Amino acid sequence: AGHTGMTDEQREAHIAACGRHMLAAQAAGDAVTARHWLDEQNLAIKQRSPAQIARMEGCYFSAQGEQARLAARVRTCTP
Repeated sequence: AGHTGMTDEQREAHIAACGRHMLAAQAAGDAVTARHWLDEQNLAIKQRSPAQIARMEGCYFSAQGEQARLAARVRTCTP
């Protein structure tokens, strides 16, 4: 099953839902169903659009850069 007809927002919601279903199945001891939801989640992740991937990478690197800037300020500031 493909997820190509979804918007980026719908796909991200689907990815999150698959993760919740997988965790619930694991908690219930149902490894077969947990594996199904993991496979569904991985398929949806592979079908992310290039624009969505760029947005996600931008968020990650922006957050990491801000953390590095804050750490540098703390190291260079005197009390």
